[in-house]
Amino acid sequence: MKHLLLLICLIFTSLSFAQEGPYSKRLSKATVAQKIVNLIDNSSVGAIQTTLGASHIIMYAVLNPISGNGFVKMETHNDEKSEVSQIVIDEDIPWFSGAYSLGLFQVGGAYHDHEGGHAVASGSLGPLYLPAVGLSYLFEGHGSSLFEDWADLEARATDYSLTGDIQVGYASIDQGGEKRNAIVFKASIDQTQFNEGYDIESHKTLSWLNTTIMKPMVNKMNNGSAPPILFEVDVLRKKIDVIADNLAIYLGGDSEIRTVIKTDQRYLSLSRDVLQERVHLKLMDWSAEFGFEYNLEDIVKITPHAGLTASAGFWTDKGASRDFLRDEKFDFTANAGIKAGLDIKVLDYVTWENEWAKNWYLNGMVHKSFYSGVSNERRNPNKDFGFIHSIELSAGLMSETLQVPTEYGLDKINSSYLQVGVGIRF
Repeated sequence: MKHLLLLICLIFTSLSFAQEGPYSKRLSKATVAQKIVNLIDNSSVGAIQTTLGASHIIMYAVLNPISGNGFVKMETHNDEKSEVSQIVIDEDIPWFSGAYSLGLFQVGGAYHDHEGGHAVASGSLGPLYLPAVGLSYLFEGHGSSLFEDWADLEARATDYSLTGDIQVGYASIDQGGEKRNAIVFKASIDQTQFNEGYDIESHKTLSWLNTTIMKPMVNKMNNGSAPPILFEVDVLRKKIDVIADNLAIYLGGDSEIRTVIKTDQRYLSLSRDVLQERVHLKLMDWSAEFGFEYNLEDIVKITPHAGLTASAGFWTDKGASRDFLRDEKFDFTANAGIKAGLDIKVLDYVTWENEWAKNWYLNGMVHKSFYSGVSNERRNPNKDFGFIHSIELSAGLMSETLQVPTEYGLDKINSSYLQVGVGIRF
């Protein structure tokens, strides 16, 4: 608990460097906390790129004395406006024809900011980064690749808007025919960045202390002393949506259909589900998806997408105890999964999201889910949408099936959550 409090203090200290700006009244550049997150990303899901970059530098260091070019000169790229920090070698090396960036390393750094921008995509797309870049270069060419445009966009990153979000709502829960009603509380501290240029748009949201609590409503069987049905908190949840006009060249200049990349990452997530008697402590949860956006009369945008998921952490199936963090023994687990979705965005501030996902765990557990819901959480805080700008709205249905292996076979648990909420953004 002491370590968690210290981490929270670091986050709030990093977020405190704010200036006057539009709507939220608070703008900030990339903070120390965001640079740490990028380092974590490129050391975990982006470890393949970082390993290749480090290997190239080590190979150069070993061969350099033979070549007579002197000692390796290393520098750091740490621009205050960027969330990226990298190790840079500002010289050409063997078998090398131009500057490039791989994870935490940048070689031949003639274009520090641009090459540093690639580290954002590397840490977000993880193991899908190199295949996606390779296909883009193959079909679009290096100079026209959407990943080069994305790197240029990150090189001139705009400030983040800092806002708070609080919602209160109602949930109806059905598990195996047993129905319960609950009050839902949601809260987070959000940093939002909208970037646009080079025929590409980027929307990032970093939600700190992202919290959801479902508390049973008082009834004859419950005097209000019952523990929360669901408790979830992420130290950080980071979402990135990238939309590119790179398909226009193949569509005769028509930009109504665009490429979409979506990533969703959670860090240090604790989830306690009383209904499923499960506690899950995740070190990291990652997903990346690719799809297309069809723009219908600039009013409705339809986005089908599909991708992969993965996570690692600890879990126990004895989560009903009040003192589960003290009494229960957690076992390490990891999972991989697939997901597919369809988003329909209306008027740039209301999104209807539909998502199906299936995850397989090392311990044999299988989790399937489907979510359909409407919210306005992805609106731009620097645009004025009138009264709806300060109002948080959400409604959704989550249906889950959890298959848990037992000595008698698979125990199947079906649950559904119907919830609506309203709140404020400030």
